[in-house]
Amino acid sequence: HQGLNMRIGLHHGQFVAGVIGSNQLRFDIWGEDVLIGNQMESSGEPGRICCSETFVQVLKDFKEFSFTERELVNCAGSTRMLQSYLLDPPHGIGTGLVETRPSQHARRSGKTARHLTAKKTKGQKAKSEACNIS
Repeated sequence: HQGLNMRIGLHHGQFVAGVIGSNQLRFDIWGEDVLIGNQMESSGEPGRICCSETFVQVLKDFKEFSFTERELVNCAGSTRMLQSYLLDPPHGIGTGLVETRPSQHARRSGKTARHLTAKKTKGQKAKSEACNIS
């Protein structure tokens, strides 16, 4: 949307996720890498996506994305200094640069990925667990 001037920060790493509360449940994530992602957003430019060097390395083989080097960011709550990058427009689904294909499971079942991800299991209890994103 042209009138929306939001900053977005992206980082890749580990975090712990959990649900807090008993009457009003709230989902949250914690960890050093979450703080780094937040710092990427805080140091970014309005209307742009600011990415960490770690995130850029994960996407290095995807030619649909290109990045412009920005500045070194001192990550609050961490002892690390990371290079930040701005994601160059245009990017993402809807720009014509990324071809959308249904997953192999979606092709077999005849459903789109959107239908598969929207389906929820009834009676499932919320729980905290550590996640390792790779």
